[in-house]
Amino acid sequence: MKNNLSNPFIISLSVLIMGSALSLNSQNKKPVMGHEARMKSWVQHVNLKTNSPFKDLKWRVAGPEFMSGRIETIASHPDVIYYEHQFGFFRRKNMKTGETKTIQPRAEEGEEKYRYNWMTPFIISRHNPSTIYYGAHKMFKSTDRGDNWECISPDLTTNPGPERQGNVPFGTITSVSESPLKQGLIYVGTDDGNIQVTEDDGKTWKPIAGNLPS
Repeated sequence: MKNNLSNPFIISLSVLIMGSALSLNSQNKKPVMGHEARMKSWVQHVNLKTNSPFKDLKWRVAGPEFMSGRIETIASHPDVIYYEHQFGFFRRKNMKTGETKTIQPRAEEGEEKYRYNWMTPFIISRHNPSTIYYGAHKMFKSTDRGDNWECISPDLTTNPGPERQGNVPFGTITSVSESPLKQGLIYVGTDDGNIQVTEDDGKTWKPIAGNLPS
């Protein structure tokens, strides 16, 4: 496998016997991070100028013993990681101090419960590292690294009824992508086939699945 180590990369692989590594992720010259199914999350600081990003890595446990999903950091704060696992649980951790804070958006009392995917998507904005977008069945935005959240969309799914629900919630956002060129241009995909786009940071949304080539 070849890789340009001057750029961020994400790879997937399997780990024999012990479990499945769902993904590895690295930012420029910053931690290599990974999740393993039914095990833990790991973080490894590595010099990405070396010939191999996997040579003599010594891993540190970063997260709990749960089926895990995505883990991210940013170049300006390489010791702070963000990770989610099982049905939307979302945390921010300082790897130097060990301080961990749960930052998952949750419904207010009396509000309809949020539907979280098994691997709930989130992204850190390329335009502002303090801004995070997080998808349940609605989109949420934080401008203070997850301490506070604003809902910026209606239900972006087809809102399937309870008869279509199982052990894993259905009618959830599975993919979120932000334009690296235009702030506020965001695409969202759901597990029930919807694709929606906002060009104004969530003020308005437009379904576009019907316009895609078949």
